[in-house]
Amino acid sequence: MLERLKLIFSRDAKEPETLDALLYARRELEQEAEAAHQRLAALQVESNEAMLNAVARDDGKRREAIRKKLDAAEAEVRDLAHAAAGLELRIEAATARAFEEHEHAERAERRALAQQREALAAEMQRHLEAFAGAFRQFQAVGQQIEGKLTRRHIEGRGESDFDLREAINQQLVCRTDKLLGDANTLRLFTVGEFVQRDLLRDLQTHARRQNDRLRLTEAAGEPKAA
Repeated sequence: MLERLKLIFSRDAKEPETLDALLYARRELEQEAEAAHQRLAALQVESNEAMLNAVARDDGKRREAIRKKLDAAEAEVRDLAHAAAGLELRIEAATARAFEEHEHAERAERRALAQQREALAAEMQRHLEAFAGAFRQFQAVGQQIEGKLTRRHIEGRGESDFDLREAINQQLVCRTDKLLGDANTLRLFTVGEFVQRDLLRDLQTHARRQNDRLRLTEAAGEPKAA
């Protein structure tokens, strides 16, 4: 009877007091309480007839035995009710712990993802800087070629684009599923205005500022001041 309760409250129990175990114990306790109520109700019916016979026979010992039996059954019902109340307190505490553990795990996962995002932004920044350097060299070589082209070369070149700006834009649009390559990325600012307004931030700094605004990387239990 009440095996889960015995396991939880035993000092030698190896199983931790988890919320699932407590809820299982509550179901056991509810079933036992219902059975105790049924036993008490049946005993009351039985005792009424027995008490009537004992009174008629003036059998004091029999009457006392019946009362003790009823008292024991009623005490069992009361004990189970008190046990249920105590178990509810433990369930409430376990529920709070489970919620806190879940929140802690969620914060840790968000923090890990945010840090991964910053690391990827730093990697993109390195690739971007390497690409920009290669592009500058490419342009310089293209300018040298322009100076060496003959009229025949120029006439035969047609619409060839030596700096490949359009091809690069097409690569960005296609390979990022239209997320990059927008010609209006500067939002109608000139390059000089864009830099003067401190809008040219490296990608890792941009990702970190976003993470900070959402408080994704702050340590658990140390919220930033509002």
